[in-house]
Amino acid sequence: MSWPFDDGSDLPLRDGFDVGGAQERKMASMVGGYSGIRTVEELNPDGSITILRTRGGRPIFETTGVARRSAQAQKYRGFVAKIPSRAVLFDPYTLDILDANYQPAVNTYSVQDFATSWNVPTDDDTDWYDVVLFDGSTIKVNAKAMPTLGITANHGYPAIPYVINRETAEDQYGNAERNTTEKRVFAVGRYSVTSWGGGGVTETLTPTAPRTEDRAMTIGQRVDHATNKAWLGQLYHPAAGWDASGEWYFTSAEITMLLASAYLVKVAGNANVAMSPPSLICGGKLWNRGTA
Repeated sequence: MSWPFDDGSDLPLRDGFDVGGAQERKMASMVGGYSGIRTVEELNPDGSITILRTRGGRPIFETTGVARRSAQAQKYRGFVAKIPSRAVLFDPYTLDILDANYQPAVNTYSVQDFATSWNVPTDDDTDWYDVVLFDGSTIKVNAKAMPTLGITANHGYPAIPYVINRETAEDQYGNAERNTTEKRVFAVGRYSVTSWGGGGVTETLTPTAPRTEDRAMTIGQRVDHATNKAWLGQLYHPAAGWDASGEWYFTSAEITMLLASAYLVKVAGNANVAMSPPSLICGGKLWNRGTA
């Protein structure tokens, strides 16, 4: 049965929340249909992540980490204890249980190297550093949205926020006027970095085919606050297979994040190191690759 591509593929399976046919068709189009061995990820507005795995014409959509919405009062930061079936949220000051069935945020946050009073009680004495979070397309600081950043986080891939702060105690995140031109929050993923400066710009680790064909392992991301740089990398094998003739490759991207044009500057790198097959000795007998 063919749906919706005329490639002989099966009807797609679904694991987790159903994101709808429109998004599924969009994701399938990104990889040219359901045939072949390809993978694509989509960050949903509620903070969940949907992954399409084509599996040679037997596609499956997997959605994980659906954020729970409720009418509960604004929560402050706290401690979370998690087991596979559920999590418990504790008050950060009294350790009282605030929510015995808590849904933790997805791992799209970063801890800063400074502390502010944003969404922190006036009598707080912990001096904890700020936590910045992508909650869908909203940027939150210490679990509360900060509209003065002037950014809609529509990057569309799993990433952590990176902040170029002002290093002034009373104005770490700038103000509404300054932030109309200085977009100081960046999205740093395992294969892309996005700035919302100007009309918005994204730099991506290349080549992209090894990732969409599910034959690459990404390395990183790593960031350096002293230089405002991010490093991305990937190790991948030839299209014919991991044990086919030809060498494995490594490519990298060093991306500098800026508050002014060009906003992102990428320096690409690569390496290809040929290695001889190892010789193994077992019971005094020499075994080489290909020896039965």
